[in-house]
Amino acid sequence: MSLFTGTCRFSPPLDPRGGRVRRDGSTTDWWLILACDPELGRYLRHLHHLDARRTTQLSDPLWGPHV
Repeated sequence: MSLFTGTCRFSPPLDPRGGRVRRDGSTTDWWLILACDPELGRYLRHLHHLDARRTTQLSDPLWGPHV
């Protein structure tokens, strides 16, 4: 069993000014994300790339690696 830790971030902003309104008009109010180690994110994106037979590659997430 593997365990990892992270930092909880409540109502994460979508831009540097702190705005939380999305393109569809809803917001990230009441959202909670768990920010993870960047190496874990790289590893999981690499596994996805291999699983997709090297045809797709995920870009870095807006808030960095998170759950």
